[in-house]
Amino acid sequence: MPASTVPQAVALFDIDGVIRDVSGSYRRAIVETVHHFQGNRPDAAAIDSLKSEGRWNNDWEASMELLRRRGHSPLPAFEELVRVFEAFYFGGDPEGDPGLWRGFIGDEPLLVEPSFSPRCRPRGWPSAS
Repeated sequence: MPASTVPQAVALFDIDGVIRDVSGSYRRAIVETVHHFQGNRPDAAAIDSLKSEGRWNNDWEASMELLRRRGHSPLPAFEELVRVFEAFYFGGDPEGDPGLWRGFIGDEPLLVEPSFSPRCRPRGWPSAS
């Protein structure tokens, strides 16, 4: 087969190599974090509006900003907000065994077929876990 007709394959990843759809789990963590501190849940439109401003990519900061905009006072310490957010997102120790995590992270769907990772190993590509 001439070189020009040899099948080629390309694997593309976003900037941090994520191959799971994390949007739903992170947004749920925002909703539950705001609810934890304020007692009500922001709707998807409120989060979309905030995110569309282009400066709230950090979901901890976005959670704090939603609390601020909703008039929550006093605002929680940032470290406490992060702890609560991560409890919802990871559902366990973020530095601990991922097999013990029971949070929203477990609901993230793969963006590739499960057979993708084993097919990469023989080619010397890093494993997707």
